[in-house]
Amino acid sequence: MRVFGLIGVIAALASLLAVIGSAGSAVAQADGVDYDTDDDNLIEITYLEQLDAVRWGWGKCVNEYDDEEDCETLSYEEHREETAGNNQIVQVTIIYEVAWREAYIAAFPDPMMRMGCPDECIGYELTRSLDFKNAGSYASDSVNRDWTSGNGWLPIDWSQGILEGNGHTIANLFIRRGGRISPQGVGLFVFIDGEADIRRIGLVGVDIRADTEVGGLAGRNYGPISDSYVTGDIIGYKQAGGLTGTNYGQIVRSHANARASGKGTIGGLVGENLNLITESYSRGRIEGGEAIGGLVGSNQGTIMVTYSTANVSGEHLTGGLVGSNFGSVSAS
Repeated sequence: MRVFGLIGVIAALASLLAVIGSAGSAVAQADGVDYDTDDDNLIEITYLEQLDAVRWGWGKCVNEYDDEEDCETLSYEEHREETAGNNQIVQVTIIYEVAWREAYIAAFPDPMMRMGCPDECIGYELTRSLDFKNAGSYASDSVNRDWTSGNGWLPIDWSQGILEGNGHTIANLFIRRGGRISPQGVGLFVFIDGEADIRRIGLVGVDIRADTEVGGLAGRNYGPISDSYVTGDIIGYKQAGGLTGTNYGQIVRSHANARASGKGTIGGLVGENLNLITESYSRGRIEGGEAIGGLVGSNQGTIMVTYSTANVSGEHLTGGLVGSNFGSVSAS
């Protein structure tokens, strides 16, 4: 947690509170909203607006590149005991100021200084299943039409540590991102960072059309993904797969049941694999031109303990499990 503007206010608690009371200060109390109620150091996502706000990282305005007009400063009190010169224990209060992005605290109003995390927050977790077409999944209690029509959802760069799905699902993800408006990687996430850890999450009924590196969960994956799955339709020009477009990380115990199609390097689970896929499978229908596979379109990594029952059709380099293989496939 970066802390900004430590104010030199250390005094006996009784006298400090008397000053605050008489001055009518708007200092926020330490009992702001706790966004980690189970104290596992994971910030809890209950609404889709909160998922969207994660694109701002941990929500802090941290350097000179942050626009001051987009930041709001909140004050926090920390109470602790200290030994005075006469060896007496006194209660003291330190006041901190933390600058937050306005877009972040709009989704997480009145946050505790550490969002309620007892230590440093290490990621986020879903507290329930969410549905882009269900008003009850929004804090506003109204469906955001920008996310369900037009260009749809704008993918997030995921570099915020853990995403624990807790077995919940996100339904009806809708994306239309091609040409100039296509980020480098299209899915719920643009990419998943190598320091991230995505686990136990399902995406149901995705409807995604984009150009390159297209997947239901992520366009490009560098981190571990485990016990996760995707169902729905994915269409990409190349490097498209049900779960991820391109995999540079590790995919374990995950699956997809998708209709994936495109020009080349199309797979039921992953378009192009450059690292590890294990204990995973795919179903659905996979169609395309070159390097088309039921599980993986093109493999340059390791595939082990996997299978596919997908219906596969392609023009060149087409396989029930892998279309084009320059890596290792075993126990599959």
